[in-house]
Amino acid sequence: MRTTIFFQKKVGWPRQVLSTVLPVATAIILLLLVLSPPTFPSLALHRYYGTVLVTSTGTSYNPFNLTLNGDGVREVEFWIMLGPGGGCEKYDDKAPICRRTLHFRPPKTHLHLPPQETLSGKLPNMNWLVIFHMTLVAVVLGIISFCLGPFVPGCYFVSTATTFLAVVLSLIDVIAVNFGFLSMNKSLNGSNPNVYSDTPAGYALVYVVLVMTLASMFIIKGVASKIKLNDPPKEGGEENEGVEMHLRGRGQTTTNQVNH
Repeated sequence: MRTTIFFQKKVGWPRQVLSTVLPVATAIILLLLVLSPPTFPSLALHRYYGTVLVTSTGTSYNPFNLTLNGDGVREVEFWIMLGPGGGCEKYDDKAPICRRTLHFRPPKTHLHLPPQETLSGKLPNMNWLVIFHMTLVAVVLGIISFCLGPFVPGCYFVSTATTFLAVVLSLIDVIAVNFGFLSMNKSLNGSNPNVYSDTPAGYALVYVVLVMTLASMFIIKGVASKIKLNDPPKEGGEENEGVEMHLRGRGQTTTNQVNH
């Protein structure tokens, strides 16, 4: 398939390839977020941790009815990690157990939660995290359209529009993550056992994705501005048209001189 004359004259393959680097990097980071925390627990968006009191045999106790002076009783830390790819729970130094679902509920047995626990019931649904999957789809469609641009000029403008949609979705991602963080903290307040929240690496990557998506849109728009959708120039190019007109003018001058 041949590239268009506008692409050959105004863009070229070096600029085309370099302009693809940032959008592809953005898609990779988004893919890592969408697969986390089951694939990459450190890239979770929300992480909660707390402690439970257990005996040496692993039997859990209600911390409100237990004194720490008993023999064989110790305080064990647990973690709950949530993200677009599902959720994970980690107990003590054991390997985390993860599930790919937006309706994650930690099992009582694995975390050794007390019988009167209210933590699992207070975890809200994470349906709003599907927005990250939509953002990834928009970025990938923008990249595919951009790669078709050298052969189909209109695809550059489709890529610009799709990437703009990805910017809007990335902004919604940032708002949703912060709103969801505050909402979940309020929902888990006063749970049994009590949990605390922190912001893992995935939270920071949401802002990185927003900046990278915005920069990608300007890069793609800059390339699209070089392409015209009207009839392409002839193989000689726009510059050759000027040369031909100049030569025709010189030819007419020479003819006039001969006639005189």
